Amino acid sequence: MQKAKAKVRKQALTKEERIKKNAEKMKILNPQKVNLFNIWKKYPKKVLWMFVSAFLYNVALTVFLKKAATIASGTSSLAQIITFTAPATAQFYGLFYVLVNLPLMFIFWKMNPRMFMVLTYYWMLFQVIIQCIFIEYAGRGSNPIVNFINQRITIYNPVGQVVENGKVLRFYWDPFGLDTRILPQITKENYNIIFDNAILLSQNKPLAANLSAENMRLIKYFANLLSEKDLKIVYHNINSLFESSSALLALNESHVVKILYGDGAAYNTRLLGVYNGENWPVLVYAILGGAAEGFASIVAWRQRGSIGGTSVISNYIAYKNKKPVGNVFLMVAICFSSFSTLVIGSLEYTGNILGHVWNFDEFLVRIMGTIVYLLVFSALVNKFYPKYKKVKIDIYTKRPELVAERFKKIGYIHSFNIFNGVGGFSHAEFGKIETVALYLERDQILDEVKRVDKDAWITISNIHGLIGEFDTSYVD
Repeated sequence: MQKAKAKVRKQALTKEERIKKNAEKMKILNPQKVNLFNIWKKYPKKVLWMFVSAFLYNVALTVFLKKAATIASGTSSLAQIITFTAPATAQFYGLFYVLVNLPLMFIFWKMNPRMFMVLTYYWMLFQVIIQCIFIEYAGRGSNPIVNFINQRITIYNPVGQVVENGKVLRFYWDPFGLDTRILPQITKENYNIIFDNAILLSQNKPLAANLSAENMRLIKYFANLLSEKDLKIVYHNINSLFESSSALLALNESHVVKILYGDGAAYNTRLLGVYNGENWPVLVYAILGGAAEGFASIVAWRQRGSIGGTSVISNYIAYKNKKPVGNVFLMVAICFSSFSTLVIGSLEYTGNILGHVWNFDEFLVRIMGTIVYLLVFSALVNKFYPKYKKVKIDIYTKRPELVAERFKKIGYIHSFNIFNGVGGFSHAEFGKIETVALYLERDQILDEVKRVDKDAWITISNIHGLIGEFDTSYVD
């Protein structure tokens, strides 16, 4: 009943009253009066820091999280599902990411502080621009920058560094690389059947009749692992191996270099990723990726922006409830991760993602890696950006009135009290200024006090609960 009455009153507002109400709302949400254009003039450093954040985010994504094969935990999961199911669209991932996030940006434009939304828009723009550098436009192994990162920045090499025809090849661990445990099952008797049919399967053509269950499993593995072009190259290289040695009856790990790299430029797959059943690198890469992305997010949030996607939702919930941003982000991200885990897991299980061969044990570890990444990310954000954490500051000074005047001059927004006392040993008079402020305001307050009284004695203690109104516009 009360909601209905409130709705009637809202509808009964005149045009002038609505304009006035909107102006009052914007005075709270946009005290700096910033927009997409004047932000460059008013706060150019903040925009540049958003570029730095976007760069760090993409490094975290390319160097660590991609190797950990973590499942997307935010709105990016929708873009990830699109590019996974249609590999030809991979070069448009950045565009899909923006398109997926635009509805959120429009919805929350008038709900989040304007500074936050403007800087987040620029972060997303920078993210798309930078991401163009790391996209593999012509399929796996086609981007020299990504190849360099994969080969040079790695914590585990199943095969190690190999010198082939005077060229150094750096094979690296890849959850979607050539599985060395499969190789002994490729024999002189079955390799022609396997690869002939794998190529047919990749072309969506009918397979040969009377295929054994074992051969069918291997056919599906290679058709799912490699593109048609790479399939033909690998087939040629394996054929050369068996023809060059009559004593060779089955492949093994020592043939990885010849299988993937061949003898000449025409028979190079550019794929140096190898998987040997070890899954611990997933967790290590997830921790490193969570730390790197966490710092990227901290840079953005400290400038009053964000890394887009679920951060926009998380910031709104945290803003309304004055809760730690990291905790809220974790809850929202878990919801998105649960959805994307079900979808991506189903697609991989049914063989609908090229290059992602289904492996239950590996998939389970990847889920654990995603959880670890989210925990590391949220812990770092809470540690280095305790947005709504409050502290009590007690300032003991012989110049309390001057300190109070300084607070008024700089526009200090929180209330403070002054108590007069006498020192127990010196019996000298002093003043105690007591105030409650945001943790992130602490350093600024200390600097201002020291400008007035270098000998001031200050204590800081955490506030675990607060009842009543408290101004958080400094971080909002």
